[in-house]
Amino acid sequence: MNRRNLLRTATAAAVTHLFHDRRAAADGAATDGFDRFGGWTGRKFEATGFFRVEKDERWWLVTPAGNAFLSFGVNHL
Repeated sequence: MNRRNLLRTATAAAVTHLFHDRRAAADGAATDGFDRFGGWTGRKFEATGFFRVEKDERWWLVTPAGNAFLSFGVNHL
């Protein structure tokens, strides 16, 4: 999966989570290919218990469970 498809999938999942029953996520279960932190379970790294960055062929944000993570937000005005 390339970055564009990952971004498209993560965006769709984020919108879906706005309308989805989140009881399973609150219990710590993975839902729809994403862990309880919102990380994509299709890309695995070592689980350390902390959010961090890690580099393989490119830099990734990694969830405490060791899954790839995309962060969306305003970084400056």
